[in-house]
Amino acid sequence: MAPKRKPDDDDVGESTDEFEKPLNDTMEFAKPVYLVAVRDDDQAAAYSILKIDAAAAAVAGNNEPPRVRSVAVLTTGTEPGMSFVTARSRHGSWIVGVGGWLIAGTIIFDPSTSRTFQGPRLGYPKHKPVLISHGSEVYAMSGTPRVKPSMDCESWFESLSFKDGVPSKDCGHWVSWHHLHHPSSRVSWTPMNFAVHLKFQSHPMLSLALTF
Repeated sequence: MAPKRKPDDDDVGESTDEFEKPLNDTMEFAKPVYLVAVRDDDQAAAYSILKIDAAAAAVAGNNEPPRVRSVAVLTTGTEPGMSFVTARSRHGSWIVGVGGWLIAGTIIFDPSTSRTFQGPRLGYPKHKPVLISHGSEVYAMSGTPRVKPSMDCESWFESLSFKDGVPSKDCGHWVSWHHLHHPSSRVSWTPMNFAVHLKFQSHPMLSLALTF
């Protein structure tokens, strides 16, 4: 039997025998897929969390496509025009909804427990923001940035950390959205700063009349 190796900061040994066994790619990578859909009903703002259980279809061993089922309906703290993205850290994985209208809220859904948490508000309302998940951070950027105070005004770039878990008072952990630096110092310019002004200068001109 191959000797066991104990990695650093881990009390569980790891056998090399498992690397000698061929992996079933279908079972290894058939993980559930989650989708967020806008509900078309009487509710002003509601989103359904749909789950595609690819692993169950792999176990069945048939050619039928995996079925989609609804696992949750998000209504509290939601608004039309929210965007959704996944967030991950060493504490877990979540589905995060951000933006909408003036509430500018954040809603966090935990697929492992089916619990929903209310996160912090954005620094400024963003309608259908562009969301990017990188590491343990979620970045929200205005899809249609504007300079007049209404919707999608400064700050156009914000980030929320999931490094220490769910950023919600419900979990005893509260983290605010962090305003990111502007990409350029010219963000405070007015339209007049971008205007192109014509400049006229006088130059002497010599005209020669040729006689033939």
